[in-house]
Amino acid sequence: MNQEEKSTAVHKLTFFNCSFLLTRNNFSGFYSCFSSIKPGILTIIFTLFFLFGIFSSVSAQQVRFFTNKNQLTTDEILEISVEISGVSRVNYPSFPQMEQFASRGQSTSQNFGPSGSKITFTQSYQPLKPGKYQVPAVSVIIGGKTYSSEPLTVSITKGNGNTAQKNQGRNNRPDDFFSDPFNQFFSDPYNSKKQEPLKFTDVTADAFLSVELNKNECYVGEQLLCEVILFINRRDEGKIRVDGMEIANLHQRIRNRGFWEEKIDFTQIPIKQVTINGKPYNSYVLYRSVLFPTEAGKINFDDIYLEAKKLQVANNASIFDKFSGSDKRFENIKIKARSATLQVKSLPEHMLKPVATVGRFTFSGGLTPDSVSTGEPVELKIKLKGNGNAALISAPEIYSSPELETYEPGTSYFINKNEQTVFGENVFSYQFVPKSEGKHQIGPFVFYYFDPIKRAYDSLTSSPYYVYVTGGNLMDLKVNRSAPDKFYLERTQGNEGIELSRNFWNSYLWFLVLLIPAGVFIYIRFLRKS
Repeated sequence: MNQEEKSTAVHKLTFFNCSFLLTRNNFSGFYSCFSSIKPGILTIIFTLFFLFGIFSSVSAQQVRFFTNKNQLTTDEILEISVEISGVSRVNYPSFPQMEQFASRGQSTSQNFGPSGSKITFTQSYQPLKPGKYQVPAVSVIIGGKTYSSEPLTVSITKGNGNTAQKNQGRNNRPDDFFSDPFNQFFSDPYNSKKQEPLKFTDVTADAFLSVELNKNECYVGEQLLCEVILFINRRDEGKIRVDGMEIANLHQRIRNRGFWEEKIDFTQIPIKQVTINGKPYNSYVLYRSVLFPTEAGKINFDDIYLEAKKLQVANNASIFDKFSGSDKRFENIKIKARSATLQVKSLPEHMLKPVATVGRFTFSGGLTPDSVSTGEPVELKIKLKGNGNAALISAPEIYSSPELETYEPGTSYFINKNEQTVFGENVFSYQFVPKSEGKHQIGPFVFYYFDPIKRAYDSLTSSPYYVYVTGGNLMDLKVNRSAPDKFYLERTQGNEGIELSRNFWNSYLWFLVLLIPAGVFIYIRFLRKS
């Protein structure tokens, strides 16, 4: 026997001794046994055991979805089952609710075998009428992961009405010997004489929707607050459900009604406890916006509604149905809002009506710089603040001296919102370039508006602004914009000769200078040929 065969024999004997010593629980022998194995082989052994444990645990977890049949009559029972292997604890599967089928209860069984535990959940359905129907997917959550079945199509034909006879054979199955002895006290999914289709009825739920306006009358362009609030009696909280998508659809039904909308967004729906006619309610603000009417007339909020779900309960439910929760369901309902009307008045007739903005305003402004040289730009910046619709305010025209080159004003606006009001800030930037020296007037700045509180026209007027210019008069002025509100000036003055600018290299004079040497060269060649 060579050395390799001896080594193999020793290992075989060692494994045999290990198993023998382990059964005798001899710890010292166990230690001496494994200490004689080479470290490399010992590592391989533990690696194989580790991989075997992983594969066995992974393969042990299995989920299987199946039905008893996909073609049946209205006298038979459709069973949808979920079989889960290798898991000791699992959430109850989510079985669908179908209008074409009546629930016949649920059952659960658990078996233990050499391969581990196996749990089977079964939901029974009674077909209500013939046809071809699609059964939605069944899902179950295991260890935080969701497993779902594929949708199933079942064909239902009309039966002869003898449901008890059809299901009698199932009650005589061999495995019924081991059935639950208390099954007679619960719903039996195989005996239709004991089961009738669940008859669901609406429960009483005190809930209503309301459109709330902070004023019922206003002027065109005057801001007002609009809210849509859902009120639910605190005793009926669990009977009404509202989906987030339906709230978004509600917002769309309010838009485009003859007003400018500034929506006030919130991260969480505001909830408040209120008492109405002695009853306690929770109020949920589903919509909140500041509105600016754009035309006179009547605006009706009479077709605003919210799609929600309302609880229904089966009156003929068994104890098992109530235990499993199949005696309850939620049906789609439409909650119509209490109507509200807004009367929008036109502004009083006045010469300022075409140019006046509705609201209350203040302003501030300044000229920078107020002392420049001829040809250097100056800027007048006006900030207008108020509760009017800042998005629709344009820059007013402003007077300036003829000795100032005037450019189109730059405009920008910002909107600040709180829970109930919108404030705007408009910024107007006027640019001027002096063409001659002296003291030149800009303004005054005048802004006309209609005050809805005073119900009268008013104005904001500034004092005139003056710019002091030095440097003589410009004979020629050329202004190029290199950036917004910035100017690059080039000028020539008659009393100082010609000053070549950077644009000289693109001028006709530069091309003329280039043509002179070429002309001289051509003339010399001509003379030589002559």
